[in-house]
Amino acid sequence: MRIIAGSCRGKRLFTPGGHGIRPTPDKVKGAIFNMIGASQEDAVALDLFSGTGSMGLEALSRGARRCYFCDNSAESLALIRKNAAHCNMEARAKILSGDYMRTLDAIPEKMDVIFIDPPYGSDYYANCLERVAAAGLLQAD
Repeated sequence: MRIIAGSCRGKRLFTPGGHGIRPTPDKVKGAIFNMIGASQEDAVALDLFSGTGSMGLEALSRGARRCYFCDNSAESLALIRKNAAHCNMEARAKILSGDYMRTLDAIPEKMDVIFIDPPYGSDYYANCLERVAAAGLLQAD
């Protein structure tokens, strides 16, 4: 797994050893960023259920101003920190530990781009969308 484009293009990211974290494959990540185009430039992003931090780090590499990374797994948080340091993006990476409901409440600003990739088989996705809308976390354009 690597950063596809931007200032860290080609940089390989650290990945987990087991099957508990499932990184977004490069092809899928590339397709997502092709769809959103330049909207991540100077954006404030949120990578919820971050895992390795791949999506948020890709946004930072492509010009996002800041990215909030949220996860409740100690292994994920360690990988996000390690990958942010590896990409020299610690200053722009805001890492929040805890349950997604609590971390959404702790974010002090509105987001331009939100990546939500909850565990398979959970009902977190719909809950996250409702919570994001209720908290007014997404910029209205």
